[in-house]
Amino acid sequence: MRGLGSATAIGLLLASAVVGCADTSKPDAGQAAPTSSASNADPTVVVSGMSFQPSTVTIRVGQAVTWKFDDRGIAHNVTSAAGAPARFASTIMTGGSYSHTFDQPGTYPYTCTLHAGMAGTVVVQ
Repeated sequence: MRGLGSATAIGLLLASAVVGCADTSKPDAGQAAPTSSASNADPTVVVSGMSFQPSTVTIRVGQAVTWKFDDRGIAHNVTSAAGAPARFASTIMTGGSYSHTFDQPGTYPYTCTLHAGMAGTVVVQ
């Protein structure tokens, strides 16, 4: 009889685990899908794989962009390119992060001056 009680307890635990794994990410037909406030958050650009990911970000005046250097110890930098409304530049970095706040609207092209072809754009609205 003791074995039957243990089996019942295990069965109840498994059943509750399955119920707890139910997909609740879809809204009911009468509910609106949740919206993301990610556009209000300051974006992060990851410097990895000899590229900037994402290569283009769009922000509002007064927001900052953070570049996170995560390319297995390969040195990179972030430097505004010709035509940018204002200048910005990080030091040469193999890790860590650099942030810049954009106070003027415009399109800010930037590059890694150490690696031809590594380029990105910040669009400030």
